[in-house]
Amino acid sequence: LFLKHNLIDTVELAVVPVALGRGRPLFADVETRQTFEHAASQPIGLGVTVNSYRRILPAISRRKAARA
Repeated sequence: LFLKHNLIDTVELAVVPVALGRGRPLFADVETRQTFEHAASQPIGLGVTVNSYRRILPAISRRKAARA
Protein backbone atom coordinates (compact mmCIF):
# COMPACT_ATOMS: atom_id res chain seq x y z
CA LEU A 1 0.00 0.00 0.00
CA PHE A 2 2.71 2.52 0.95
CA LEU A 3 4.88 1.64 -2.05
CA LYS A 4 1.86 1.86 -4.34
CA HIS A 5 1.28 5.47 -3.21
CA ASN A 6 4.95 6.55 -3.46
CA LEU A 7 5.41 6.86 0.31
CA ILE A 8 8.56 4.71 0.55
CA ASP A 9 12.07 6.14 0.18
CA THR A 10 14.10 3.20 1.49
CA VAL A 11 13.55 -0.56 1.33
CA GLU A 12 15.47 -3.06 3.45
CA LEU A 13 15.26 -6.72 2.49
CA ALA A 14 16.68 -9.58 4.53
CA VAL A 15 17.93 -12.38 2.29
CA VAL A 16 17.76 -15.78 3.95
CA PRO A 17 19.46 -18.64 2.07
CA VAL A 18 16.61 -21.17 1.95
CA ALA A 19 15.50 -23.06 -1.14
CA LEU A 20 11.73 -22.71 -1.41
CA GLY A 21 11.16 -23.30 -5.08
CA ARG A 22 9.97 -20.43 -7.25
CA GLY A 23 9.27 -17.91 -4.48
CA ARG A 24 6.71 -15.14 -4.47
CA PRO A 25 6.89 -11.68 -6.02
CA LEU A 26 7.25 -9.04 -3.29
CA PHE A 27 5.78 -6.12 -5.21
CA ALA A 28 3.26 -7.71 -7.56
CA ASP A 29 0.47 -5.28 -6.64
CA VAL A 30 2.49 -2.14 -7.49
CA GLU A 31 1.21 -0.81 -10.80
CA THR A 32 3.71 2.03 -11.32
CA ARG A 33 7.33 1.04 -11.77
CA GLN A 34 9.70 2.70 -9.30
CA THR A 35 13.49 2.71 -9.42
CA PHE A 36 15.72 1.90 -6.45
CA GLU A 37 19.49 1.76 -6.18
CA HIS A 38 21.50 -0.50 -3.90
CA ALA A 39 22.72 1.52 -0.90
CA ALA A 40 24.28 -1.04 1.44
CA SER A 41 24.57 -4.70 2.44
CA GLN A 42 25.09 -5.95 5.97
CA PRO A 43 25.69 -9.63 6.78
CA ILE A 44 24.03 -10.47 10.09
CA GLY A 45 25.02 -14.10 10.50
CA LEU A 46 24.10 -17.63 9.40
CA GLY A 47 24.18 -16.55 5.75
CA VAL A 48 21.53 -13.85 6.24
CA THR A 49 22.20 -10.47 4.61
CA VAL A 50 20.20 -7.25 4.93
CA ASN A 51 20.24 -5.24 1.71
CA SER A 52 19.22 -1.58 1.71
CA TYR A 53 17.88 0.16 -1.39
CA ARG A 54 17.05 3.85 -1.76
CA ARG A 55 14.52 5.22 -4.18
CA ILE A 56 15.74 7.19 -7.18
CA LEU A 57 13.37 10.08 -7.83
CA PRO A 58 12.64 11.27 -11.36
CA ALA A 59 14.45 14.53 -12.23
CA ILE A 60 11.27 16.63 -11.97
CA SER A 61 10.61 15.34 -8.42
CA ARG A 62 14.18 16.15 -7.38
CA ARG A 63 13.75 19.76 -8.55
CA LYS A 64 10.50 20.12 -6.59
CA ALA A 65 12.13 18.69 -3.46
CA ALA A 66 15.07 21.10 -3.77
CA ARG A 67 12.70 24.09 -3.84
CA ALA A 68 10.83 23.03 -0.69
